[in-house]
Amino acid sequence: MSRDYSKRASGKRASKKKRGRVWLWWLLGGAVLGIGTLIGYGSYLLKQEQPPPATAAAPVHKPAIAKQAAPGKDGGKPGGQTPPQAAQALPQTQYDFYTILPKMEVRPPETSGGRAATPAERYRYFMQAGSFRRTSDAEAMKAQLALLGIQSTVQHSETQNGVWYRVRLGPYNEWAPVRHNSYLLRRNKIDFTIQKVKE
Repeated sequence: MSRDYSKRASGKRASKKKRGRVWLWWLLGGAVLGIGTLIGYGSYLLKQEQPPPATAAAPVHKPAIAKQAAPGKDGGKPGGQTPPQAAQALPQTQYDFYTILPKMEVRPPETSGGRAATPAERYRYFMQAGSFRRTSDAEAMKAQLALLGIQSTVQHSETQNGVWYRVRLGPYNEWAPVRHNSYLLRRNKIDFTIQKVKE
């Protein structure tokens, strides 16, 4: 007996398609159900009545009404009645910052000209990009600084701890080149110090 296998294969394909469609229908149904739930919850929240304003503001209103009622008892309308406009008027809010801010104003001291330093207080700035025991290390740092466009010198100094070779930049009479060089040194991860010397 012979069998027809072509019909069997098409049946398997159809069942796989049905499984894929069932999964898609479940996903779409869940999405519709979720959206419907969100819409229902949102409409529920909108239909609820808003609570009245906080009761903390109520004591502020009472003294204003009491002040208006007091003149009525003394010599105003008979029976201590207040006019309807006074009873309905809301007290105006008082803002304290109009009085507090002018008292807190700090004015900077007046300076003559744009520069802070007077001719008697002139400074020179030096930068040190390293201190090394060997001359070759100091010269290598000087070469690295030259590649960055920074002019430097190697200074020889003898201390109690031995001989040191310092890589120094400057002197600078203004702060702008110091700021520029410190930016370049930080960007290239070179440690440095700044020395301020009075002229």
